[in-house]
Amino acid sequence: DNSSFGQGIVVAVLDSGVQDHVAFAGKVIREFDYVVDSNGNPIPTNADNGHGTAVASIIGGSDSRLPGVAPAAELLSYRILDNEGYTNSFTLAEAIVSAADAGADIINVSLGSAGDSSLVRQAVEYAGSQGAVIVAATGNDGVNNVTYPAAIDGVIAVSAIDARGEHLDFANSGIGLESGGMAAPGYGVVAAWPDGQASNFSGTSASTPYVSGAIAAV
Repeated sequence: DNSSFGQGIVVAVLDSGVQDHVAFAGKVIREFDYVVDSNGNPIPTNADNGHGTAVASIIGGSDSRLPGVAPAAELLSYRILDNEGYTNSFTLAEAIVSAADAGADIINVSLGSAGDSSLVRQAVEYAGSQGAVIVAATGNDGVNNVTYPAAIDGVIAVSAIDARGEHLDFANSGIGLESGGMAAPGYGVVAAWPDGQASNFSGTSASTPYVSGAIAAV
């Protein structure tokens, strides 16, 4: 019985937003939307954009059919990925700082980039000074090189393994993983999807919330 796992812990999900789903029945998810058009107006989330919903359900799903690792954790949703799955370093840094200021104990970042950013590094350092732990995906390029922000010192980098505990070919590894990183299930994970559905979710995006949920549980 893991129903009390994550009690009193706040987990921020920096992703594509979390849509209403039975997996979050009884939970109140605070939402922050950073996706706007050139005039600063919010851009509605596509109904089939389920990445953030899946990630959040792995962390804190409270339905027995789609159980999260830490269902008692409080979730904060920071929508920073647009409907095509893109964001920028400034928005990522802004969301990390905001999540830390909102009291997040854990910040889940199931996204990454090959480019380093001093802004993101500063945000990571600030979040750490506020006591937040950042968990980020290594990327799905099948290379021996970890994406940012997972590659930043102090961030927990998460790669992916299959059901046998073996490394998945698409999951990035490398120095950023060897010095303080880990791996978690990342192939065919059953997770929540918009419109009350469930989906087989694969990638380091799926493995990262397992680690965030585990930290919340501990």
